Amino acid sequence: MADPERVNQMRAASVARYEAEFTWDKICKEYEALLTRFLPA
Repeated sequence: MADPERVNQMRAASVARYEAEFTWDKICKEYEALLTRFLPA
């Protein structure tokens, strides 16, 4: 991309999304919710 400022904005947005969506804590909670939903109690 030719616009360095836009590249920096996109990079910052990418890092923020990664940190919000792909932490082990979040992944484990989502996996636990999935298992709880489909496995008998």
